Amino acid sequence: MKNLLLAFSFVTAVMATAFSQGKVVAGMVTAAEDGQALPGVTVVEKGSQNATFTDLDGRYTLNVVGDEAELVFSFIGYTQQVVAISAQTEINVQLAADVAGLEEVIVIGYGNQKRSKISGAVGTIDSKEITSMPVLRTEQALQGRAAGVQVTQNSGQPGATQSIRIRGTGSLNNAEPLYVIDGIPSGGIDYLNPADIASISILKDAASAAIYGARGGNGVVLITTKAGSKNQKPQITYESYYGVQEPWKYMALLNAEEYAILMNESRSAAGLTPLEALADPASLGQGFDWQDEVFQRASMMNHSFSFTKGTETSSTAIGGSYFTQDGIVGGDKGNFERYTFRVNTRQDGGERFRLGQNVNFTHLNRSALAENNEFATPVGRALNMDPITEAMREDGTYNYSNFIDSDIANPANQIALNNDFWTTNRFVGSSFAEFDILSNLTFRSTMSVDLSLGSQRIFNPTYDLGIGENDPDRPAYEFRPVNSLVLGENKWSNWQWENIVTYDKELSNGDDLKIVAGYSSLSNRNTSFYGSRDSLATNDVQYAYLNNSLNAAEQAPSANGGISESAFVGQFMRVDYGLGDAISLAGTIRRDGSSRFGVNNRYGIFPSFSAAWNMTELPWVAEKDWIDFLKLRGSWGQNGNADGIGNYDYTSLVLNGLNYTFGGDQVQVNGAGPINTSNPDLKWETVEQTNIGIDADLYKGKLNVVLDYFVKSTNDMLAVVPLPGVVGYLPSATNVASARNSGVEFMVNHRNQVGLLEYSVGGNISFIENEVTGLGEGGQPISTGSVFGIGDLVAYTEIGQPIAYFYGYETAGIFQTDEQAAANTSLPDAQAGDVIFVDQNDDGVVDGEDKVMIGNPHPDFTYGFNFAANYKAFDFSLFVQGSHGNDLLNGVFRYDLNTTNLPVSALERWTGEGSTNAHPRISHSDPNQNNRISDRFVEDGSFMRIKNVQLGYTLPEQVMQRLSIGKCRIYVAASNLFTFTNYSGLDPEIGSRGTLEIGIDRGFYPSARTFMGGINVNF
Repeated sequence: MKNLLLAFSFVTAVMATAFSQGKVVAGMVTAAEDGQALPGVTVVEKGSQNATFTDLDGRYTLNVVGDEAELVFSFIGYTQQVVAISAQTEINVQLAADVAGLEEVIVIGYGNQKRSKISGAVGTIDSKEITSMPVLRTEQALQGRAAGVQVTQNSGQPGATQSIRIRGTGSLNNAEPLYVIDGIPSGGIDYLNPADIASISILKDAASAAIYGARGGNGVVLITTKAGSKNQKPQITYESYYGVQEPWKYMALLNAEEYAILMNESRSAAGLTPLEALADPASLGQGFDWQDEVFQRASMMNHSFSFTKGTETSSTAIGGSYFTQDGIVGGDKGNFERYTFRVNTRQDGGERFRLGQNVNFTHLNRSALAENNEFATPVGRALNMDPITEAMREDGTYNYSNFIDSDIANPANQIALNNDFWTTNRFVGSSFAEFDILSNLTFRSTMSVDLSLGSQRIFNPTYDLGIGENDPDRPAYEFRPVNSLVLGENKWSNWQWENIVTYDKELSNGDDLKIVAGYSSLSNRNTSFYGSRDSLATNDVQYAYLNNSLNAAEQAPSANGGISESAFVGQFMRVDYGLGDAISLAGTIRRDGSSRFGVNNRYGIFPSFSAAWNMTELPWVAEKDWIDFLKLRGSWGQNGNADGIGNYDYTSLVLNGLNYTFGGDQVQVNGAGPINTSNPDLKWETVEQTNIGIDADLYKGKLNVVLDYFVKSTNDMLAVVPLPGVVGYLPSATNVASARNSGVEFMVNHRNQVGLLEYSVGGNISFIENEVTGLGEGGQPISTGSVFGIGDLVAYTEIGQPIAYFYGYETAGIFQTDEQAAANTSLPDAQAGDVIFVDQNDDGVVDGEDKVMIGNPHPDFTYGFNFAANYKAFDFSLFVQGSHGNDLLNGVFRYDLNTTNLPVSALERWTGEGSTNAHPRISHSDPNQNNRISDRFVEDGSFMRIKNVQLGYTLPEQVMQRLSIGKCRIYVAASNLFTFTNYSGLDPEIGSRGTLEIGIDRGFYPSARTFMGGINVNF
């Protein structure tokens, strides 16, 4: 190795001498702490590609342009140093160890803390990680980047939301974390431009999140946006990218010939005559590809800019962006568009007084298609439509199927007629005043407002796919004789006022004491109005208005609306005490009150305690020079989950329009009455969590390790306990259920430098077990997740099992003969070729009592892996994320309709004794109900996805100086490049439709593979 380094140094020096003009500089690089020589240190002439690195004796030689040059010395684990050459020919440098990582300031609740002092479980993502790959939504920046944080898409359609679970699903209700952006709690983060984000902190354990009290039970995501700094020269940044999206997979479906063969066979098995149109399957060929008709390539584009500047007493940051994305289904019919503008300013009024303002405005436009259900989505219809029918006739009109009725209609026509528009204008702003009462005592008052105005416009035009008027063969879902218009207006207005006092003092004995105490009040208000009307005079969406109706005189428009309000108040305190650098202690307590709680439980108290022991200076640690830092952490605390409670769940709701008959004349009188019981004891869900963790920096900071073990118990979960029908009211939610999540999180990162090559590699993995521990008195299970094609509820929640596991019949193969089927009396209608369903309780009947767990939607573990490298002006990054051990329920196909298309696996159906023991016969009548919910529809949902690959090039400094540009980087990238999975559906990365419906595929809108190119410029 030594000879190799010497040879490389010699060759580098010779080349530099041969191709350069100027002078030769030589010297030695050593470590400041012990004077040892440092091999492999990169020595670069600043502003050029001229470079070398030190040999094993720490020596280097470099030919430079002249005395005006500067040398940059850099090495992983040490602080970079820049030295002006002047007249020197020998420059010896001592590099100091880089302890910036330990001194890094992390954003926590209502303050900051050095990484070396943090005693809770806090994950961090900095702006470099966020911008290392183009992300369309802020949630995507969290995906695979932080251990214990699972991010899954609820749809691949542009503008669709994503589900975030921090340390598992901890509630039967709302399990989403609390988002706090620049101190403002937010009900969503789709209004943010990811390029505006400076850092993200994830408060994972109860001790870290306890200061958010009744709203921190599902974890807290703290987002800090970029701001200017004092004495900063004006800087303008421009970023842009353009991308092309495409579907990365088509499902393997029957072609026309195969479809005809199976439909003929299915009808014959039911005693029906095959259809004449399908009499000659071979003549039908491949038929029509509906997936190819529905899916398409689609574009996306982003432009963003920022301006920052600072003076001695003020700082300013201004940013704006425009983003647009078409869908791979429907193109601009499924478009999402976002405009953002923000201003962040700060002013000093002398040495003791400061002001700050932060204003964000976002305008969102979304044209949305129906998604993720088995009835009316283009994706679901395309997968079920027969391959014989083409989308359009020869005359250019849309076609209908002669084989399928019901709601499986022409998806191409559905897309063309889609007019569902949503527009949101959102203003989020805050202003603070801060005053230093004493040198170590500060008071801060912050007022914030979050105002959203949302408008929805849905126009359903008339259409008729029949051939001529009153076509008798036209399916019912292929014409609409009356058009209609729906208009909706929603307003969300939230304000928050917080007053905080901070005491921060270094004591005379060297200890540190910091106390944060405050008061917070929050008000939420939502008003809504919807109006509708049919029989409009036009079929043009531009002229569709409520007063433009053909029968306006006879028909009044229908309308409804309402208002909903809630309020929170809270008092909190956190005390941090540091015993030198060795011990860090922290205690938090918060008292929260909410209008959502019942009158008997209006206030809750949430305590926590945490401690950290810095073991770096212990003798047995200090003697190991490969250990730079070692810390043991432990915490316990309680949080609440109040966001899963409705504003009025504690009381009885009165419904208007209830009719009742009075008197002997049976006169019907319109009135109002309660529809549900009240619950004055309703309160928050309590999340109690214990965490133990280890942080370690090894080998001069080249290796960082974080390990956590946690137990997270949720008590007093809300669940609806059924009431006897004689009560006459619907039951209200009560605090009766409980669940437990426990697991291990591990994260490791390694960075190194070999000559001019700098690289980093890292990963994280999380193992989490989920279990329901209580469901109230009697422990009655909860059934959810209706899948129409299977005709049953498929998810089940019961004590001792994970939340919303898949529940159905276990199968034991296929009956091979009629004699075998007749011998099984528990399935009296079974024949040869039918599915053997297991009679679990041996009572001689296969019914609902025989259902068991057939799958678990929760993964055994999730993981993320990243690699980045820089060589001279080139940079490369790779990001991989995945999930293992989770099951998915494939409910895509409408088996209830008999004539829809089928997956190609249907060709493997039973055709005679010994032909297969996995796939049943095809039959229109299906007397054995072979398509009832069973393990036949549960598949392994594990996947590994190459989420992002990127190659960039930074223009040389000499070129940028001529162009008056500070820095210019161009790149090409690919997202969702490859996905490795055994799942047969369009996408294994399937989110949830609420916490009780997880991993159910009803025709999921898949994520797109994207290729893009971009540029980042600093002026």
